[in-house]
Amino acid sequence: MNSSDKRNEEIFKFLMDRRYSLDDIGLSSKNIFDWSKQGLLLDPVKPKSRRKYSVVEFVWLKLVIGLREFGLSLDAIRNLRSSLLADISPLNINIILNDPELREELSKRISEEQLKTVDDVMKELRKDLGEENFNEKLVSLYTFEERYQTTLIAMLVFRSFYHREELRLLIDKDGNFIFGNREAAQMEIDELAIFENPHINFPISSLISSFVQGDVVDYHELESIALLSKKESQVLNLIRSKKLTSLTIRFDDNQQIKLIEAEEQLDTENAAGELTNYLMRNKFQEIVCKSQDGRIISLRRKTKYK
Repeated sequence: MNSSDKRNEEIFKFLMDRRYSLDDIGLSSKNIFDWSKQGLLLDPVKPKSRRKYSVVEFVWLKLVIGLREFGLSLDAIRNLRSSLLADISPLNINIILNDPELREELSKRISEEQLKTVDDVMKELRKDLGEENFNEKLVSLYTFEERYQTTLIAMLVFRSFYHREELRLLIDKDGNFIFGNREAAQMEIDELAIFENPHINFPISSLISSFVQGDVVDYHELESIALLSKKESQVLNLIRSKKLTSLTIRFDDNQQIKLIEAEEQLDTENAAGELTNYLMRNKFQEIVCKSQDGRIISLRRKTKYK
């Protein structure tokens, strides 16, 4: 496995690993069980069971929240869900057996007798279980990661994270959609009559941002798999601190962060005793102190990080 494949594997593992609670997403158990019964979840939950959720599920649930706020119907969201769960990988035995070209390729690797045996077994299972139950059983053989990492929604989240693409979903009232970046999506709108009617323009990047800026993400982990640079991690930690009055970021010609200027209002209660510590803490900083009647009433610090 080369370094690029290894990195992709690490990123997919991060995106598919179930580690976030409903509190992290901002939903209640009632929301989840209601949505599960209504067929809105990517992966249904069992009654009275608790589980964690992955980044891909986080993005989908945030999308559902937004679409419900826009007033999109349950049928439309179910239609969208079905489309986003389309398997974009050809490596599925059920697809192979029903695709003449793929079946021919498979026959080169195993004997015709073996292929016929596999085919017969699949047909018997489909007949005994019924089409719907057969597909459910087939899905249940795989882990969550195996089932969903080759879906369209996983690919969109991966591209948004890894390639920093500003992807967006353009969704009509029935849950039909197209996706692409800003320019490609606009071209599609101009060409497709379906979007002459009202539609929702939902940037996936906003869903990713709400996840990354939350309190649950370990920025060191994102650094370790190269999804964030050290300076980006520094910026996000400053935002997470919620102490800033202003934040200025300067970029170089390659759109890489070259300077961070953070201004914060410091606690004035123990300012006199802490002033020396503040002065010694960073190389690049500017401190403005205002006093009245011998008492510090305002203390602001601007820190520069290069």
